[in-house]
Amino acid sequence: MHKIPFIIKLTQWEHWPTIFYYFPLLPFFLMRALKAGNLTHFLIANPGILYSGYGSESKHKTLELLPSEFRPISLLISKNEAIDLVMDRLKNLQLIYPLIIKPDIGFRGYLVEKINSEEELLCYLRKVGETVIVQEFIPFEQELGIFYHRFPGEVKGKITSVTIKNSFR
Repeated sequence: MHKIPFIIKLTQWEHWPTIFYYFPLLPFFLMRALKAGNLTHFLIANPGILYSGYGSESKHKTLELLPSEFRPISLLISKNEAIDLVMDRLKNLQLIYPLIIKPDIGFRGYLVEKINSEEELLCYLRKVGETVIVQEFIPFEQELGIFYHRFPGEVKGKITSVTIKNSFR
């Protein structure tokens, strides 16, 4: 049965506008901040990533923390970079269409798009006007978001949630 996009957006919170998701959590955050005695206490959750990956960090810098064999071929494009230079860099990396493109800073799928041609890429770059990451498209049936955590001093951590995504099939 084919799902109706409106129903999906209405019933699945990850498609809601950011304010609808975070606003109900404000009392909880404030209570925890008062208890901790610090408004930014939640930013110590992941010390390896600037601001614990709260959404204002560079995705490109975060990707560089991973071993190269586990990350997609990626290209960071500055917001004012010349188009001919961008195209040369794509060729040098042997990136072929389709590609995934997204702002270097952002979260919750903000401006993430699948790009199928050079024309679409040029249109996206003109429209967005900010530093972006272009990545190889990895055509797996599903994408998984895996939440793994390890407390300081522990040798092993644990996986506490897995989110299955089907966005770009």
